[in-house]
Amino acid sequence: MKYFAATAVLGLGASALLAGHLLSAQPPKTDLCAANLKQIAVAVSGYTQDFDGALPPMQTVQATQAALAPYSASKSLLDCPVTKKPYQPNATLSAKALGKLLHPNTQYLFRDSVAHPDRRLTYLYADGHIAHLAQKVPKK
Repeated sequence: MKYFAATAVLGLGASALLAGHLLSAQPPKTDLCAANLKQIAVAVSGYTQDFDGALPPMQTVQATQAALAPYSASKSLLDCPVTKKPYQPNATLSAKALGKLLHPNTQYLFRDSVAHPDRRLTYLYADGHIAHLAQKVPKK
């Protein structure tokens, strides 16, 4: 019985330590990037509603930032919170009609311009989903 009581006390102590660690842990950095890309998706959605379904101009980061500024309170909306570098807009989709994209689940709107420390890039796709994918390393 003493063994059972000691095990129960140790188990409770370990559980409390683990719970405290989990509650104090910072969210993974990729979660910060994904949350920021979700905010960009909201801004793009607002823009497309106001411009008859057309995506914002995305030839440059500056043009995209200017077009999305009325739809976000953040002045650094297009900056990845992990790398502190601007996201790369997909210039081939600039001003195109969102509803006429053939494969919005495979066409990205924005992606990291620099890989995260885990060597992955985070993408926001035209259908709104976000993916954190391994960076393709060129073969030597």
